[in-house]
Amino acid sequence: MNERKLTAKQKMFVKEYLVDLNATKACLRAGYDTDNPEVMGPQLLGIPWIKKEIDKELSKREARLGIKAERIIEELCKIAFTDRSRIVRVENGKLIFTDTDDLEEDEKASIAEISESKFGRSIKTHDKIKALELLGKHFGIFVEKTKNEITITSDLSDDQLETIARGSRQGTPTKTTGTEKPA
Repeated sequence: MNERKLTAKQKMFVKEYLVDLNATKACLRAGYDTDNPEVMGPQLLGIPWIKKEIDKELSKREARLGIKAERIIEELCKIAFTDRSRIVRVENGKLIFTDTDDLEEDEKASIAEISESKFGRSIKTHDKIKALELLGKHFGIFVEKTKNEITITSDLSDDQLETIARGSRQGTPTKTTGTEKPA
């Protein structure tokens, strides 16, 4: 494969992409002058030598931090599938908190905060619905459907547009200036 060196701007795009993995924002932060960063960003991701550099940097980050996709999925599963009634339950109208020493590691992982105030103790757990949503997206259960609409405005008449369309269907390039009169 033809190895290419990244330009300074492409290097900046890679660096900025690694901040939040958002190609559109990275395109803007890297200084690309475009009216359509939402198009250009993904196009930059499709350039083989840029993609290779991003993959290399992500692998280095993963190795340095010891974070693997599998670990993230495991943590989301702990949050999504923990039975919260093991953490706190109601007995005779009173809240009973399970001692953290008696909780399983998965149950502890679902706890976001434990606090105590003059009004009593409280436990907040991580958002179960959000964890389920992220897992669903990861496994392709939830697919976002988008509606694309295109509005074309033209000074051409319907006959002129039809002539252009016929020419393109026949493989013949048709040139029009928009000043032609229909026959």
